[in-house]
Amino acid sequence: SRALSFFGRAGWDLDDDRRLEGWINRFDLEGDGDYVTVAGNRTTGLPTSAVRGAPEGYQPSNEVTSAALTYTDRDLFGGVFRAQVFAHDYAGVFGGGSFDSFQDPAIAPIGTLFDQSANNSEKLGFKVDWQGDVPGVVGLRALVGLDGLRDQTYQELVLTGRNWVPETAYESLSPFLQLNQSLLADRLTLSAGARHESARLKVDDFETLYFYGPQTVAGGEPGFEETLFNIGATYEVTPALLVYGSFAQGFTMPDVGRVLRGIDTPGEDVDDFLDLEPVVTDNTEVGLEYRSDRLELSAAAFRSETGRGALYVRQPSGDLAVQRRATRIDGLELKGLWRATDAVTLGGSYAALDGRSAGVENGPLDRDLDGANISPDRLLLWGEYETGPLALRLQAQTFLERQFEGQPAANAFEGYTVLDAVARYEAGFGTVSLGVQNLLDEQYVTYFSDTQGPTDNLRFFAGRGRTATLTLTRSF
Repeated sequence: SRALSFFGRAGWDLDDDRRLEGWINRFDLEGDGDYVTVAGNRTTGLPTSAVRGAPEGYQPSNEVTSAALTYTDRDLFGGVFRAQVFAHDYAGVFGGGSFDSFQDPAIAPIGTLFDQSANNSEKLGFKVDWQGDVPGVVGLRALVGLDGLRDQTYQELVLTGRNWVPETAYESLSPFLQLNQSLLADRLTLSAGARHESARLKVDDFETLYFYGPQTVAGGEPGFEETLFNIGATYEVTPALLVYGSFAQGFTMPDVGRVLRGIDTPGEDVDDFLDLEPVVTDNTEVGLEYRSDRLELSAAAFRSETGRGALYVRQPSGDLAVQRRATRIDGLELKGLWRATDAVTLGGSYAALDGRSAGVENGPLDRDLDGANISPDRLLLWGEYETGPLALRLQAQTFLERQFEGQPAANAFEGYTVLDAVARYEAGFGTVSLGVQNLLDEQYVTYFSDTQGPTDNLRFFAGRGRTATLTLTRSF
């Protein structure tokens, strides 16, 4: 593949307190089309590979343009005011195939139709906020603002000119208020806030692909209103020890494209289709942090739960569909760092997740989340040596094995460990870095491939082998 990226940033200080700044980024990526996929064999453990050849259709590609303009006033009503407008234009062509969901006997005999999809998305939005001290209340600071977004998206099958996902327009307007109160000589901080999400999804009448019926779906403009709250506290027990706890609600939309394109029931209406409802989550977290000259330790535990989550479920066709089910995720994260000497630092982290979901709508949490919806537990150990212009880092990252209760045994994850190394040297002409990923050239299968599609030999991907990168950086 070939990639090309341009980035530009410029700012203008209008005076000592006011600044106008903008940036723009263009990124293009396109495959060369020199290789075709060779199916692997899950039974024997042979991963999917590739050989020289000319694949069908267009080459996978991304074209992305992003831009933003920000105005900052650091002395407006005694606080800091920021206003930003941004735009994002994305077009991506994905690899194709004769997938079951692409078939249509009106175009070609079933099983012979090759096609590929392309996603097009245009986003426009703004962010406005003001942060400062609240008059008359010592230690109380406020953040008040408003976010707005308009996202127009569709996904087409480019070789046959069919829309897989109809054109949708998502619009949201979200005012928010956050308060922070410092007490006990700044040792105790209390926070509370609210955010009101007002969103609307606009979809015209559309027809799904032949694979799903086809079904004629009535369009509409469903609206969603939700007020979300958060509350938290941090307390400095000693100058070295900090404890904290928080509760916060989150608001996200499910993958609207997957939901709409997968409708296979006659007579559905976008205005009444419950699977388009937002995902509202309750998130609780507690933790502590310890910092001294030589030692840094932290521990955090959290729970995230929702009554109607959005789960990705792999279909026999290979597609990932969305199911609305109750979910709960419990997590633990531990981190540590020890400065053994002025030159040697040792550290590590451990992250564990346990996720449960309901097997049926409105049912109990009776099965594990699978590999499409939860990441594996991870252990990272590292050491750094730095003296003068030379710095060395060696790290080992382990993804621990996992079995999924209530899921097929073939989707279990066997885990793997990779070793990475980095050397950096501050030379007179710049900084020279040499990084080697997967230093021991460990052969492993990626987590998603190992836990999804136990009979899919085309998506049985191995991880990246030993890869060396040499970098020269010069600042001027």
